[in-house]
Amino acid sequence: MRQKQIMVLMATIMISCNSTPIFANPIAGTTKVISETIAGTKSKPVKHKQKLYTTTRVNVRKHNNIKSDIVKTLGIAEEVYILETKNGWSKTKEGWIKSEYLSKDKPSDKLLVTENERYWLYQLVEAEAGTESRECRAWICSSVFNFMKLDGTPNNVIDMIFYKNTYSPTLDGRIYSVVPKQSTKEVVDSVLKNGTCTNAIFFEADYCNSSWHSTRTRIRQIDHTIFYK
Repeated sequence: MRQKQIMVLMATIMISCNSTPIFANPIAGTTKVISETIAGTKSKPVKHKQKLYTTTRVNVRKHNNIKSDIVKTLGIAEEVYILETKNGWSKTKEGWIKSEYLSKDKPSDKLLVTENERYWLYQLVEAEAGTESRECRAWICSSVFNFMKLDGTPNNVIDMIFYKNTYSPTLDGRIYSVVPKQSTKEVVDSVLKNGTCTNAIFFEADYCNSSWHSTRTRIRQIDHTIFYK
């Protein structure tokens, strides 16, 4: 009897050693291993992009520095995706943009300017054509924004008005002494609200005897002002 019990015990041990363990739920066991592997893997953090719009013509620079190289120039109301912001600058995949020139709301057809820029537009238009018709003054105001679209020109109103020798009132000082009429302010405000009314870029008085416009296309004359593009 004792020998028989020993043989049964040995047989039981052999079966236990040779058998394959069975999971009650093999899929659950595999899933657990995979989950533990994923949990142990360090993934890179994902940064959420923020969609903004340009509020004026703006330069995209290589670094977040005003002296950094310009990568490209964007127009008004262009869509950009911001990856991060730092010290007043916003980073896109192409470079950095001054955050002050971006908005979460898409600009309409109106031209967005600061109150200071509006003031200098009043002064310029009055100095250039205060005695001319409303249409002429609207064309002059519009030409400032058209000029800004050219490569290499400033991307904001004030810098454009005082850019090199572009406008004579900034040279002879008239821009500082004139007092804009209400009608001039209304003309400028209308252009800012409704958008430019012409594609003219350059202009001069009809009594000027110059030749700079020989390579330009004449559009039309309004009152005593001739416009070109």
